[in-house]
Amino acid sequence: MSSTVLFIADLHLSPQHPEIFQRFKDFLHEKARHARALYILGDLFEYYLGDDAMDELASQTALELQQLNSKYQTECYFMPGNRDFLVSNGFAQKANLTILTDPTVIQLEDKKIILLLSIKLCTSSRSSLYIILLSVVFELKPNKYCCNSLTKFKSKSFSF
Repeated sequence: MSSTVLFIADLHLSPQHPEIFQRFKDFLHEKARHARALYILGDLFEYYLGDDAMDELASQTALELQQLNSKYQTECYFMPGNRDFLVSNGFAQKANLTILTDPTVIQLEDKKIILLLSIKLCTSSRSSLYIILLSVVFELKPNKYCCNSLTKFKSKSFSF
């Protein structure tokens, strides 16, 4: 099994933009299936009304993630963001993923990495990026705009 761990954030899937969902599916089938784990760090959906009101897009997303896990044994983790904070056990069970609390500490090889809502550390409300770990991986220091300087790295994958 691969040692690759992938991190994605802020997809903002919505029925109004099916092309984003298609790119997400392509990513799952082409890249994520080769990974040991996939961490989805906030705002997977543009909005989520709760497990009792799961729409077609949420159901399709859950099915894609469940298949990623069942076919390829890629472990999936999800930290809800401000747009999809109502995601709970119903979606998690259908998608076969683990919901992470904010903050969460994970261990990758010999490194402990904190995953948390970056807005808690920022002075600029423009930031919605959740991957604080990038500051550890790239040894970047947050500036007055905090995570804005990290956004260009958010779709990279890392092997540890």
